[in-house]
Amino acid sequence: MSWTIFYTTEHQEATILGCSGSEPSLSLPDEIDGFPVTNLGPNFFVEDTSSAKHTRSLVLIKKPPPNTGRNGNKTLKHLTLPAHLRRIASRGFAGCSALIRLELPPSVETLGTRVFDHCRSLNRIQLSESLTALPDYAFADCRSLETLTIPQSVTEIGNQCFYNCTKLQAIELPHWLQTIGSGIFMNCSHLQKLSFPLGINASVLLADLYQKLEVTVQSAQKSTRLLFPEYAYEFEDIVMPRQFRTITYGSGGRYRKCINGAFIDLELYDSLFWLAKLEESPETVATLALFRLMDPEQLRTEAQEQYLSYLHQNIASLSQEVIAGDKDAELEFLLTRCALDPHHLNVLMECARQINHPRFVSRILDATGSASSGADKAFDL
Repeated sequence: MSWTIFYTTEHQEATILGCSGSEPSLSLPDEIDGFPVTNLGPNFFVEDTSSAKHTRSLVLIKKPPPNTGRNGNKTLKHLTLPAHLRRIASRGFAGCSALIRLELPPSVETLGTRVFDHCRSLNRIQLSESLTALPDYAFADCRSLETLTIPQSVTEIGNQCFYNCTKLQAIELPHWLQTIGSGIFMNCSHLQKLSFPLGINASVLLADLYQKLEVTVQSAQKSTRLLFPEYAYEFEDIVMPRQFRTITYGSGGRYRKCINGAFIDLELYDSLFWLAKLEESPETVATLALFRLMDPEQLRTEAQEQYLSYLHQNIASLSQEVIAGDKDAELEFLLTRCALDPHHLNVLMECARQINHPRFVSRILDATGSASSGADKAFDL
């Protein structure tokens, strides 16, 4: 068995127009006819209809590929790209449902639309630092992708770039990002953490995210972390045949109304704490309060006192979140900034022991010793 490559050369560069084969691995050549391979054509993989058997593992044919089906390759798992590659055209690897991981050479500057569409096994990809844009539907339906590092060189992300990435859990958007399309995270139902630069339209980013979401807004001087609770809604008939009303469940819908474009109304956010206490779990509410205390941007004294009081009353719920989640910064903040008394410390200690977290046990013991010696634990923003 072998791979057949269809190519052309022009202006002292080689372009691979198409490729056919069924082997699980493929290494594309760095050069063809003495010219560097700089481009991969659209709909790159061609249906393999050849019955000929070749002794060589790679067959090069200087002509356009046959006009056969181009729905990706279903057997390719491992792919090595040419070292001098600069451009990958639209739907380059679309439909390569068995492809597991991929590393783009540092030279890659341009990706076409839907370039990795329906790469359903792709769980790791290293992008090039030369990229300035992620096109429309670039990673649509990449259902195994859990996290992705986007280079800081990227300034534009296209429409529905991560559509249906149902396992995507965390993503950090680059600091110099300027333009975002619509529906970027549509159907990303497991996204838990989202970080983006100040000035980006947060309304667009969160428009399709209904789950509980940890949001970090970054600026050159600081970052602000907020928790947005989940919500759901449904339509109910009230008068037949065409009158409806919307019923919303969970406080997350109201919390998202604190966002107006790139502006987040933190005063309004803090004013909704009563609603979170009414509709959300103690773990969620305590985490929301902790985040606001840790990043007290525009935090008023009254809201600060409400958040701190809730933490004291629900330390057991919060301890599970912090210790089981191995959250060092959160634990350190609790121990040094939240005026915990011996009872609170005992709750934290018991949780750390039950989870068998010796490093946290040691740190809490240190704090317990300080508390017993009368150290000042006053909360100070």
